[in-house]
Amino acid sequence: AVLGLDEFERRLVKNDNRWVLGAFSGQALVGVVGFGREDSEKTRHRGHIWGMHVDAAWRRKGIGRALLAAVLSRTDAIPGLASVRLGVTSTNLGALSLYRSFGFGSLYTEDEYLFADGSYHSMHFMRRWSDASRRVTGDRAKDLPVA
Repeated sequence: AVLGLDEFERRLVKNDNRWVLGAFSGQALVGVVGFGREDSEKTRHRGHIWGMHVDAAWRRKGIGRALLAAVLSRTDAIPGLASVRLGVTSTNLGALSLYRSFGFGSLYTEDEYLFADGSYHSMHFMRRWSDASRRVTGDRAKDLPVA
């Protein structure tokens, strides 16, 4: 979905529950990732990683891994945040492998979630329990097969 300017600006305003991190080479932004926590009292126990992107020329250099590590370091310290979710196109095997290496488990796959470049793409949704949640409840993540 295309975000309106107001929504995009709202997502960029840093606060304890919503922020964006960037990776830079000099003055050039080469990678970005966003995080948002649910606002509702009933869903504040979960957050969402969004907009993970590394410029094509900078991929396979550890930038995505560093961005994800930085996000999870922050989210693991948020009181009351039990899990973090994200979505990734099912054909992005490198990203799927990266997310699994950080403890994300599969939730479900939704077919025809995106339409880009003249074709449909499935989206794979994943969840990682926070370190604090793991300490209290044990590792509850389970890895379902990718369709």
